[in-house]
Amino acid sequence: MKHLFLIILGCFVTGFAHSQNDTTYISTGSEQALMEQTKLQDAYDEIYGRRQQTRWAFKYTPVFNGDVHLLSGGAEVKLGPAFSLNAQVQSSFLDVDIFEASSSSWAWGAGADLYGNRYSLEARWYYNMARRVKAGLHANNLSGNYVGLEGTLYRGHEILRNSPKLNSLSARMGMQRRFLRHVFFDLSAGVEWLQFRSEGFKNDYLAISPRFSAGFLIGDTKRQNLQNTEATCTILRCFQEDRHLLKVDVINLFKMPNPWQMSGKIGVTYEQKIGESPFSVGLRGETELLATRFGSVDNSFLLNLRDFTLGLEGRHYFLMKRRLARGLSGNNLNGLYYSLQGDFRHSRLQPEKGGIVILTNSWMPSARLGFQHRLFTHGFIDLNIGPVGQHNVQRVEGVAGRSAEFGGFSLVGNIRAGFAF
Repeated sequence: MKHLFLIILGCFVTGFAHSQNDTTYISTGSEQALMEQTKLQDAYDEIYGRRQQTRWAFKYTPVFNGDVHLLSGGAEVKLGPAFSLNAQVQSSFLDVDIFEASSSSWAWGAGADLYGNRYSLEARWYYNMARRVKAGLHANNLSGNYVGLEGTLYRGHEILRNSPKLNSLSARMGMQRRFLRHVFFDLSAGVEWLQFRSEGFKNDYLAISPRFSAGFLIGDTKRQNLQNTEATCTILRCFQEDRHLLKVDVINLFKMPNPWQMSGKIGVTYEQKIGESPFSVGLRGETELLATRFGSVDNSFLLNLRDFTLGLEGRHYFLMKRRLARGLSGNNLNGLYYSLQGDFRHSRLQPEKGGIVILTNSWMPSARLGFQHRLFTHGFIDLNIGPVGQHNVQRVEGVAGRSAEFGGFSLVGNIRAGFAF
């Protein structure tokens, strides 16, 4: 009996000791997880500049609604922790060949190079920033969620032979974030009231207005180096060893760059590194649907466009070896690059008038300078710009013997963002 008691007591003490050890291990693990979570939160704050005060900033916004506008910028000024005024001026370029309807046939018409200026002023309410500033979780700056009321004037548009004037007023909800020190992006959606005026004609209507813009800013933010580089690189995946990427571009899934044009585009790209070198090859497929209305409000016609693009690209991440030598990066597909690219595009354009279909095959060689980076677990962003040559062979169904070849050069920029695997 005595031996049985000692055995039971020994088992109890051993179990208690093990339970104490397990409890201590779990407690230590929880504290470690909490510390890691705190580090990641601090890294997010540093990347997005949440704790850096910014009371005003000048913005250069080359990317607006997924399109590149080289002459676009403005300023935003804070009126306190919760409110700001955001002003923007934008000139839009159009360099395409379009058709002009006539009584007897379809004839070539040239799109205007400079087709309009956009002026906007928006009052913003960063609805949770004052509370977060008071709680010490946020600085008074331009990174936050907001509700806005925006007035916009479009002037000097040339759509074929007409130049209608357009005013709009929109209520918007969105989010703006600063990325590192001098980059920002702004994503919003709203309901927009638009008013057309053209040669005595006036028309009012409502539209849903999604918007994405990105660019660079300079403000009164004090320079601050990243303190938590390990956690920051965890978010930015600096040291991830990527040999290949499957990228799905969804940023252009729905666009409404102006009130008379709507489009949707989705693209899939597979990029493969060549061994351990800083070179890669990529194969891209994209499909797009677009509806555009040309002409004046009282005499216009609708164009429906469907196209498919297949592209082959070779890239050189020219700073990769230097970053590897300095221990600043893994051997991956992040960073600055230059590339040579060749695209083939087949498009089908069908105007609502005339009973014809325009089929176009386009070959487009280009050279690009760009920047690509992984974000978080399955995100990516890719921006590039460069000269593009274009040779088009066009055939018009419904008009006997009507075909044409034409081409030219232009400066084109792209932004792609979405999921990467």
